Amino acid sequence: MLRQLCFSGSRVSLPLSRVLCSRSSELCPKPHASIRCASHIALSSEDSSGERYKHVLKTGIHTFYGDLGAEWGAGGTAPEPKDYAFAALAMCTSMTVRLFADRRKWPLKHVEVTVVEKGGGLGLLPDGLQMILKLDGDLTEDQKKILVEVSKRCPVKQMFLGKMPSGIELELDSS
Repeated sequence: MLRQLCFSGSRVSLPLSRVLCSRSSELCPKPHASIRCASHIALSSEDSSGERYKHVLKTGIHTFYGDLGAEWGAGGTAPEPKDYAFAALAMCTSMTVRLFADRRKWPLKHVEVTVVEKGGGLGLLPDGLQMILKLDGDLTEDQKKILVEVSKRCPVKQMFLGKMPSGIELELDSS
C-alpha cells in the first residue's frame, strides 16, 4: 500500500508503511491515506494483549496507554479518555501561562492547573469543568490578572469550546 511522506505542505506518495511526522524525524504509525502534513497526529488502537478496552496511544515518538475503569468491566490499567482530555487542558493552560510569563521575563516560579469535572458522571458528558490556576512567584496583582486572561487562550481549551474553523471530520478507512 502506498503511504504519503510530507515535505513542506505537499503530499508525496511512496511505498512506505508509515508517514514521516513533520514535527520530528520519527515515523508515524498507520496514517490514513487522506492525511496531509500535520504538526500533530494521534493514533489509538486496541492493545494486542486481548484486554477488551485497553488501547495503545501513539503521538509522534511517544507511546502510552489508555483503558477504562473496573466500573466499565475493564482493567483500569491506564488513564481513561476523560483523564487524558482533562490533563491535556490542564497542561496546555499551564504551558500557555508559562510561555507568556517567560517572554515577558515575569518572576513566575511555578504554575499549577487543576481541572475538575462538574456534574456528569460515569459515561456522561460533564455539566462543565472548573479550572483552578495557581501561580507562585513575586507577581503583581496586574500580572496575575493578565495571566488569568492569557490562560483562557489555551488552544486545547479553544478546541473544547468548539472554536476550530473546520470542526472535526470523521472518515472511514476502507483499506
